[in-house]
Amino acid sequence: MTLSEVYFYMLIIIYVIFSVLIVFFSEDLKIRKYFIRFFKITFLIGWIGVVMQYFGWNYLCKRQLLLMTFSPCITLIIVKSIMKLFEFVFKKEPFFVSQGKEPIHGIWIKNEWNNKNFFYHFRYSTFIMASPIMTIAIIYGIIGRNFC
Repeated sequence: MTLSEVYFYMLIIIYVIFSVLIVFFSEDLKIRKYFIRFFKITFLIGWIGVVMQYFGWNYLCKRQLLLMTFSPCITLIIVKSIMKLFEFVFKKEPFFVSQGKEPIHGIWIKNEWNNKNFFYHFRYSTFIMASPIMTIAIIYGIIGRNFC
């Protein structure tokens, strides 16, 4: 494995870690200003993959590289749509909670919630953690089997 490959896979791992961080700081996405800021950053990060593909610095399938570099942007869109879905369907504001029945705060947002709807918040947290990861993994597998 060359040093170029090591740097390539290190960047891919950083993209995946950034996607997971977006999930854990999803409370900040409730404010439009922070969502737009995150979206611009993740979209620019995704375009790094396009540049990598253009210059031929790719050790994955062409479409897998684009999926992995745009995965923070895809995660952001999925998380925001889940937030809106839960607010629309259940008519309550959901909060991201940990297993210790404590709310997880965002970077700029502090949660103010009551503990009586813990099951609702726990269900929301489970759904918001599992959906982006499973969606990207399924798409990655489909691309790997059908297009590479």
